[in-house]
This record gives sequence, C-alpha cells and structure tokens, in this order.
Amino acid sequence: VLSATKTSHTTCILALTWTFFFFLKMKEQKERVLWHALIGFTFCVAFFIRPSSALGIGAPVLIVYTWLVFKHKLFRSFLAFVIPCVVMAGLFLGVNKVQTGKAFLPAYNRVIQYNMEKGARFSGSNLETLKTRKVHNFDFNNLDYSIAQFGAFLIRMENSFWGWPIFLPLILLGVFAPRMGLFAASVATYFSLHFFLFLSSSLSF
Repeated sequence: VLSATKTSHTTCILALTWTFFFFLKMKEQKERVLWHALIGFTFCVAFFIRPSSALGIGAPVLIVYTWLVFKHKLFRSFLAFVIPCVVMAGLFLGVNKVQTGKAFLPAYNRVIQYNMEKGARFSGSNLETLKTRKVHNFDFNNLDYSIAQFGAFLIRMENSFWGWPIFLPLILLGVFAPRMGLFAASVATYFSLHFFLFLSSSLSF
C-alpha cells in the first residue's frame, strides 16, 4: 500500500505472516514454549526489517497475546517470548551503532539528517520541507494531503493486485467478517500509524 522499498515490505509481511501463524498455534497449545519463542522471534525479524510496518500490523497480535498470557498465567512460557526479543533488540541497537554511530538512531533517520546537512541536494525533497516537519517523514499538518495520498495508494494497490479499482469494498467485507477481528484491527492500526506519512522525503531511499 505504501510503495514498497526494494521488496523490504515483502519480507516484512513474510515475517509477520509467521507471527500470526505461531500466535494461532499458541492459542491451541498455550503451554508450549516453542510457539511463544517463535512469536517473539518472527515479530522481531519483521521489526528489524521495517519497524513502523511491523508495529502497525503486528501490534494487535502482541496486545491479544499479552492479554492471553496474563489471563492464563503463562508467565513461564512468556519468558520464551522475551528472550528472543531481548537478543534481537540488542542486535538492532548494535547495527544502528555500527551504521550511524548511535544505538537509537536508525539508518533511515540518519539519511534524512544527512539530507538536511547537505541542504537537501539530490534528496528528492527540499530543505524547508525537511526543517518544518516536527517528525521527519511524517506530516501532521496537512489532512488533505494525507487523504489524497492514501486514495492514490489504494487505487494503485487495487489495480496492481486485482486489476480493477473497485475491488477493495469486497475485500473489506472479508476482512471485517465474523472471527476476523484481529486482521481488521491490524488494517486499522497500520493505516492509523501511516496515515500522515510524507512520501516525498523518502524518494531518495
């Protein structure tokens, strides 16, 4: 939906699909440690690839998962979820440190900083635009732009996936059908998180 960057969205979705799968297996066998560990690991792989996409799509699963852990007192199994998360978090911060010099500065944000330092030359954006946005790559001041951009994204997605621009309402009937609440929540959180994405600042990535 949001213009995949050199197939990174594809691999992120692959990891999140496994997260959903292992979550469903965990619901069947709540005490089995393996499913808890794999939920944590596959989500962290997705986060490693594209943090905002992983959070947008995976947040509902993690929320329901945490609720089930406390509801059924699965604290020993929950430790198996935490361990790969801690390891992957360390790797994520370590990669940032190597690439940008700061553990909490991802390369994506460093590119935007670099564009500002160089006066936005060859960046696909302009310096004033980069300076005025309070959260770089997101613009919270232009609702019309966000609506128009998402409309263009949806039309392009429908044409690419299904070959005609009015198929989305039929897809939504499936997403919001009974027993599909978790998937509907993922659609909602993903779009909510990315609604104010400012596309032009990422043209140089």
